[in-house]
Amino acid sequence: MQKRLLVSLYDDQDEVKGYQYLLKKWSKNPNFPQVSFQSQHLADDEVQQAIPKTAYQSLKGSDALLVLIGSQTMDNSYWLGWQITTAVQLHKPVLIYKLRSSYLSPYEVYDFDVHWIHDFAFDEIRTIFLSNI
Repeated sequence: MQKRLLVSLYDDQDEVKGYQYLLKKWSKNPNFPQVSFQSQHLADDEVQQAIPKTAYQSLKGSDALLVLIGSQTMDNSYWLGWQITTAVQLHKPVLIYKLRSSYLSPYEVYDFDVHWIHDFAFDEIRTIFLSNI
């Protein structure tokens, strides 16, 4: 059975589209995890409180979480904080990639033992994923 990687990204950004395309392409390779995506959308407080109820099963069914940090990630830190904390509680590895080094990261990436991806490449992501599941 192919392992599963849940990717958290803010998919309304043009800069994310290329990374999303690569991940979809790579997931067709049997040596790469099957990829599913979860959007980091901004929402009002009422919707944010409902997010954990609707997203928990996706995270639970995955083998790891990959967070793509973009320009709007910190605007929605509640959602990402919940995702990272829940992944850690479920004993899922958390992989982090910053689209640009200047983008701010959610505080939870410093609170837990996460795995930073320095080069967004098939081999690096696959190696980090496989060595931590």
